[in-house]
Amino acid sequence: MLLDQLGLTFRGQHRTKPVRLWSSGDARIVLNEQHARDLDPHLAGIGFGVADASVAGDRARALAVRAAPRRTQDGEQDLAGFVAPSGLEVFLNDRRDRTQDGEEPAWATEFDRGRTGGAGEITGIDHVNVSHGWDAHDEAVLFYTSVLGLEKPTATEAAGPQGLVRSQVMRTPSGAVRLSLNVAPVGVSHPEHIALACTDVVAVARRARERGLRPVPVPDNYYDDLRARFGLDEATLTLLREHQLMFDRSATGEFWHFYTPRVGRVCFEVVQRVGGYDVYAGDNTPVLLAAQDRLDRGTR
Repeated sequence: MLLDQLGLTFRGQHRTKPVRLWSSGDARIVLNEQHARDLDPHLAGIGFGVADASVAGDRARALAVRAAPRRTQDGEQDLAGFVAPSGLEVFLNDRRDRTQDGEEPAWATEFDRGRTGGAGEITGIDHVNVSHGWDAHDEAVLFYTSVLGLEKPTATEAAGPQGLVRSQVMRTPSGAVRLSLNVAPVGVSHPEHIALACTDVVAVARRARERGLRPVPVPDNYYDDLRARFGLDEATLTLLREHQLMFDRSATGEFWHFYTPRVGRVCFEVVQRVGGYDVYAGDNTPVLLAAQDRLDRGTR
């Protein structure tokens, strides 16, 4: 229901596995139903399109990275997969390995009995936030820099209701891949999230509310702060408040975004980058963490 509210299309059930595919543009979410009754919904794996999956796979094996188990049958694509230090399974797919019309990766054809994906505002995955313990952080940074060749800009910290949350963004120079590694205080469950890139966040938020979604509530004084910080006009503030949108501005552009409540250990963020905005609205993080905490506790 949540993915439908956000505007993704159900593309079908896998032919041989208990998994379902939802997509919009280049955003593809695979829901694994195998352990649905036993485990809270969580981020189990992530896939990257790379120039040459065999080269990346050989490098991972040379570094003695543990392979991720994946059962394949005749006619199914054999994806290279490895287990990150946090337990997240990382799969690699050749970008050139696509369907005949070039619109989708070949593995997507293994799903059927779904609907055809139409054009929508959601165009892809902007970034993914992964949470892990402090004891796995250095090893995780080494994994993503050595196996995938990602860069690691300076880490940041944000205040949360239970203490500081450290964030280390791993990315490609172009920003095509953005993976945020979050370390929460010991004993604190920090939600992971998938950020969906879109062309019109207001339209996505409006449609989602019409379909029954109630986004994470943003306190009114947040919008008073936006007025003071950025000098936003009343019409813009009213639009942001109406759809519970958050906002940031840099020297090169703007960032509009909202969050869904968490489902199990995962929530979704919908983001729109305007101009050359290339960061992550770090000043909004404490507001978000406090709002999520109030929502989890059943208060507004």
